[in-house]
Amino acid sequence: LHTVGKLEWDISDTSRLLQSLEVQSGRSDTFVESVTSLKNNIRGNLYWRLSYDVRHNSSVPPDNPQTTTTLSMSVQYTFGNIFS
Repeated sequence: LHTVGKLEWDISDTSRLLQSLEVQSGRSDTFVESVTSLKNNIRGNLYWRLSYDVRHNSSVPPDNPQTTTTLSMSVQYTFGNIFS
């Protein structure tokens, strides 16, 4: 089983909230990844992005966490519309 879902919401003309969820499930393992991010225009095609990533794996080696989280912030440039 492999399922993917995405949601995008334009909060304003310069801000967008993005949410994605991916689930992969087999006989012995299930992997789930959720990414929530806020994208905000700085000027022109320059923007910043704040992301929170949660990953869960039901089958991991001993002493490894089943769930990991990552918080990141980046400044990015695009050669097209930032909300395309």
